[in-house]
Amino acid sequence: MTFLLAFVLSAAVFLAIRIFPLGSHRERGCDAYYFLMCARALREDWQLPIRLPPKYLAEPEEQWYPPLFPVLIALLPSAWLHRRHWAVNHVLDLAFAGGLFYMTRHYVGDFGAAATILVYAAQPALVQEFAALTSRPLGMLLQLAAVAAGYACIIAGSWSAGALAVVAVALLVYAHKLSLQLLWFLFPFLALVMGAWEWVAILVAGYALAGVVWPGFFMKIQRAHIDIVSFWARNWPLLGANPVRQSPLYGDGKTKTSYYDSAAVRSAPAFLKTVLQINIFAVFLPLGLVAPLQGVPFADFLWWWATGIYLWVGATHFVSRLRCLGLAQQYVKFGYAPVLGFLAIYLQETASIWIWFAAAACVAVQLRWYVLTALALRAEPAIPHSDRLGELLQFIEAQPAPRIMVFPYHLADELAYRSKAQVLWGTHGYDFERVEPFFPVLQFPLSSLVNAFGLSHVVLDTNFAAPEELHLDAARGGKRIGRFIVFKASDAIAAVDGRT
Repeated sequence: MTFLLAFVLSAAVFLAIRIFPLGSHRERGCDAYYFLMCARALREDWQLPIRLPPKYLAEPEEQWYPPLFPVLIALLPSAWLHRRHWAVNHVLDLAFAGGLFYMTRHYVGDFGAAATILVYAAQPALVQEFAALTSRPLGMLLQLAAVAAGYACIIAGSWSAGALAVVAVALLVYAHKLSLQLLWFLFPFLALVMGAWEWVAILVAGYALAGVVWPGFFMKIQRAHIDIVSFWARNWPLLGANPVRQSPLYGDGKTKTSYYDSAAVRSAPAFLKTVLQINIFAVFLPLGLVAPLQGVPFADFLWWWATGIYLWVGATHFVSRLRCLGLAQQYVKFGYAPVLGFLAIYLQETASIWIWFAAAACVAVQLRWYVLTALALRAEPAIPHSDRLGELLQFIEAQPAPRIMVFPYHLADELAYRSKAQVLWGTHGYDFERVEPFFPVLQFPLSSLVNAFGLSHVVLDTNFAAPEELHLDAARGGKRIGRFIVFKASDAIAAVDGRT
């Protein structure tokens, strides 16, 4: 009963902590609209791979994105998902927190485990990242299952746990690429430090199972994975760049918004600060070296698990050839479970008042960051779903066959989902070469893109860029709709030709 009471109470508080920052503004994130569109397409024919309507002009209709998350949300009632899709992340992450609770309760008791997951709930980086519908919580959950089951297999010699770990890896192949990429390093690392080849066997067997179950689509997902990695191998210096102001054609010569141009990440001390802002409790990892616990092998495993993750974080940041595997700071969140588990057990075992004081201070700092993050999210203007883009959607719906390029690009998914428009966008699964003429930055003039993709309109959010920056003349054919200016493609070409 204590177990049930502690978990139910902590689960209720967990959801309150996560939902409070959303306020009344819950329509966030471009990924949300892509996933909702996939769920809608699945309900129409329930065939995999998912085939979207011809909405994206720069990618194939057949989606090679890992399909598990779209399948799961497509099983939810359509009306509920449309109104409450913002809740999906937090339900999945509550399941992750349940895994953390179960993992630590044997060592710190039920209420100690409850306190651990409440600290996890208030991680401000996750509050912000999971404010919009995304497949990342599912990836974290499956990765946690793979690691925890793998440990049980190796330590207890449990074949059933080993089978569960293999299944979790196989599901991860069909769920989330970034979560899977971490295992490429983590499992061999754990095999090395623990002297347990089973970690590598689990990884290989998971891939093999995924391939045997669905050979054709497995190969497509691998090709898509290679495609996105190859794309960022060519373009990582422009990650986060402004597509207009850092364009070789339209650039102003001074804007530098690329991630790796940021002073916050250029030096090792600056990047360490960034990591600790995401997971302040990683500051306690040196305890595993200078004052390791005696007689608690699970705490040792948690330490090695966390250490492997943060070695990978450092490698993907400072080794330029690895930057194609994703932003290093995106991997930091995978360290929450082992770091918090390690700290909870350490506090249970230690008699040092100073470590308790330091842990309390870190909790206080995190709570302050959580409050600031929550208030910032709640302060964003609440825009009803039907009025989010207002007259712009009405204008698009009135066009006979709209084929649109929109600035900024993150609006493309929403326009595709909520209107009949085809949009110049892609990047969801495969054929990244088709977006390189305009992403990460514009490499070709607008007139070339209009002709190459048969565009009917160019939509510009004037909060993002001024028409003059794209060599467009708002007085020459541009229709103003709120903060947007809509140019007919022919007028856009004429404006460019007139300028050049």
